[in-house]
Amino acid sequence: MKVAIISLSTFGYFERMAIAMTKRGVEAQFFDERPANDVLSKLVMRFATKRLVRKLARRHVEAQLNRIICGGFTHVLLVFAEVVSTEDIQLLRESGLRISRYTWDSLRNRPNVAEFDPLMDAVGSFDPQDCAIKGYTYIPLYCEYINPEGVLPHKDRPIDFYFCGTAHTDRAALISRMKEISLHRNWRTVSQLFYHSRLLYALRHWNDKRALALFNQISSDSFALSDIIAHIRKAKVVVDVHHANQSGLTMRTFEALAQGAVLLTTNQHAADLIDPALRDRVVFLDRNAVEASMTEALNRHSGPLAAEQYETLSQDRFLRQIFDLVGLAPVGIPI
Repeated sequence: MKVAIISLSTFGYFERMAIAMTKRGVEAQFFDERPANDVLSKLVMRFATKRLVRKLARRHVEAQLNRIICGGFTHVLLVFAEVVSTEDIQLLRESGLRISRYTWDSLRNRPNVAEFDPLMDAVGSFDPQDCAIKGYTYIPLYCEYINPEGVLPHKDRPIDFYFCGTAHTDRAALISRMKEISLHRNWRTVSQLFYHSRLLYALRHWNDKRALALFNQISSDSFALSDIIAHIRKAKVVVDVHHANQSGLTMRTFEALAQGAVLLTTNQHAADLIDPALRDRVVFLDRNAVEASMTEALNRHSGPLAAEQYETLSQDRFLRQIFDLVGLAPVGIPI
C-alpha cells in the first residue's frame, strides 16, 4: 500500500500532504509534474500548448513514471494534470496501479482534466458545483495547523483585517481599496501579496492605479505557512478573495476559521458550504459595499471555537475522505 501524489508543486501543500499521509500509516511520496519551478518554466507550462508542454517535459515525466512503476506504488492520486497525458495514466493503469483524481481547481479553470475521468477509479473535488454536475465526490479542503490552545480571544487580536494571497484578477485593487477604507476608519489592515514576478505584475496592472499602488508590497518569494498562520492568529478578520470561476471553499477559509478569525469572503456560497455551527463567523464581501461588509465582519465575534468544530476544519478529516476516495485503509496509526 503506497501512494504516489502526482501534482504541481504549489506552496508545498502536496509535499506536506505526502508526509501527513505517511505519518497516518499510508506511505506516500510527492511527484512534481513540472521538470522545473522557476518563473519562466511555470509560465511556459501554464500557457503553452499541451503538445509543446508535454514535449518539453517528456523526459522528466517518463522518469517519474518509471520511478512510480518500479517503486512498488499501488495507488496514484492525480491532482492538476497539467503536464501528464492520458497515455501516461493509461500506462500506470496497465501496470496495475489504482488511479484516482482530486483537485481544488474547477473545471471552468481547467476543463481539460475531464479527459482523464474515464481512466479514473474515483474522482473527488473541492468544487461543489463540479461535483453536482459530474457526480464527483465532494471533499472540502482543510487547515494543516490546528492548535485550539493557541487561539486568541477577540480582545487580544491586534490586527483588524489580514489578507494573504496571489495578486491575480482584481485582488490587488480590492485590497488597495480596503486599505484606503481602513486608513479612514483607523483600522489596522495587514496584507501579504505574492506574484511570480514583480515586472509581470507591473505589466499586468499598468492601467490599474489601485493595484499599482501596492507594487512595493508585492513579493516574488512565497510566504511560509507558519508565518501566515501566525498572522491569522492575530487577526480579528481574514479576507478571502476567491477565484470567480470556483465555488469551492479555499484553504484560507479553513485556516482563518481554525485560528478563530472571522472570514470576510467574496464567495457567496461559503456560508452555505461551511459547518452550520460556524456560519456566524462568515461574512460576504460585497464589492459594491466594501466598507459596509468590513464593518459587519469587524462586529462579529472572533476567538476560540467549540472543540468539535475544529474537527470539520482539520487535515485529519480531509485525509480520511481522501483515503476513502483512493480506496485505502491506513494501518498502524488510527485516524
